[in-house]
Amino acid sequence: MSSNYKVEFLNASYNKQNFRSEFRFPSNMAIKNIRVCNIGLESNVDTRYSENCGALCVIDSIELYDNATLLDRKNHFSNWLAMNNLRSSNSDNQAVRRVLGKNKLGYEVVGSVSVALDGSVSQSVKIVNNHPDTVNDLWGAAASDKERANNGCWLNIADVFDFVDKTPVISTSLFNHLRLVINYKSKTDLSNCVGNRLANVNTLEPFCVFEYESDPQMANMLMNGYRGTTFVAVESDRVILDAKAVADEALSHQEQSYLIKGFNDKYISKMIIQTQPANESAYKIGDATLAFGKEVSESQLNWALQPRVNGANLFPGNLEGKMKRLGLISDSLGQWNVVPGQNWCGLTYSGFLDENLLQTRSKVDYTAFNLEQVVKEFKLTVSRNAVGHTGGVVSENESLRSQVNLYLWGVTRKTVVPNGKGSYVVAYV
Repeated sequence: MSSNYKVEFLNASYNKQNFRSEFRFPSNMAIKNIRVCNIGLESNVDTRYSENCGALCVIDSIELYDNATLLDRKNHFSNWLAMNNLRSSNSDNQAVRRVLGKNKLGYEVVGSVSVALDGSVSQSVKIVNNHPDTVNDLWGAAASDKERANNGCWLNIADVFDFVDKTPVISTSLFNHLRLVINYKSKTDLSNCVGNRLANVNTLEPFCVFEYESDPQMANMLMNGYRGTTFVAVESDRVILDAKAVADEALSHQEQSYLIKGFNDKYISKMIIQTQPANESAYKIGDATLAFGKEVSESQLNWALQPRVNGANLFPGNLEGKMKRLGLISDSLGQWNVVPGQNWCGLTYSGFLDENLLQTRSKVDYTAFNLEQVVKEFKLTVSRNAVGHTGGVVSENESLRSQVNLYLWGVTRKTVVPNGKGSYVVAYV
């Protein structure tokens, strides 16, 4: 007896532009390799997608249900994706993810260094991300049918949900009302996903592709052999660091504490924190959206934090310093695909960055650390030196004193176990 997988195409059972798409999978099948294709936008003019999230920037959240039972979800999806893409290698981002996701991640160093006879050194070395330079294009109404057909991207659902990745074959006799729900951003927020904010954009209608075992006997054996899945899930929460009034040419220390309840009674192995400024100048200039759009983690001056978990400080002193935090990111998350300047605050010299990358300065400064405990109480204290404007220009340094949305992701564990009665139990472990 051998497997005989075939490919099935599935149209959305519900689709409304700029709102939601839902896919309902057939029952009594053994399925795997779920992909959603043609995610993206249609536009009236030529423009480009966000360089860090690409066409997937249009997704606000994505959820996997069995009937009304939530199996897994990703809230604040585009913010999570902007962070998670950095965990791929530079070559993987450049060769694979930018093509499939229509982003522009992955970097190269170009140029040369020369030494003259008198010993003087000249160099034209630059870090670039424009090879190739058109992968994140969004073609408008005047473009050819062939060009506009490339406006969408595809998403491997196993990259989003570890439950799907860890389950070799999903039994829709057990999960007999399996459905995938993609919630889109509002039409107003979609303008943050494209370079030209005046473009009239609307979400495309996606379709789903999956494989299924076509041999009934093999399919029954696979479905009846399912013994459960333990998988990684991501919980999220958000708090706000208030804007700080600062005099011109001045600094003002700011500290704020929070009691965060979104991770209570869950085992949290890792925590990731994003600092997203609320001021519009952080992600747009006039009618143009900056390279990484709104999905950034803006570097703050003298940023420091102290998590207090179950009544004890996590660190001996405050966690501060760019390189120390970058080291903890490597310890907790592994490889981290950033270039010099992207996690530095107030960088003025940037001769090593190509013009295409100047807009990414200070935009990729995350914090991550291991927790490895069940959370009963989670307190977080953060601080920064808020910076006033200079030379009477009100927009100067605005991101360094404006309101900041702190997005927190806690990596936890869940399990799905059949109960022997034709159903199953979903629980945190």
